[in-house]
Amino acid sequence: MMLNLVFAVLLSGMLLFNIAIGKSVTNGSMSITIGLIVLNLIFFITKYRKSQHEKMKDQVSRYQR
Repeated sequence: MMLNLVFAVLLSGMLLFNIAIGKSVTNGSMSITIGLIVLNLIFFITKYRKSQHEKMKDQVSRYQR
C-alpha cells in the first residue's frame, strides 16, 4: 500500500528537481509524470480507505460480541 505513496513522492521529487536545475522538461513528459503521480495517489487513497474500512468492521464486530 505504501509503495504507491512512495512512488508518487519520488516522481514529484524527480519532476521538481528537473525543473529546479533547469533541465528541459517537455510538455509530454511533464503531463505523463503528473498523470502517474495523480494515479498513484488515487491508488494509495483507495487502498488506504479500504484498509481503514476493514479495521472499522473488525472493531465493530469485536464490540458486538
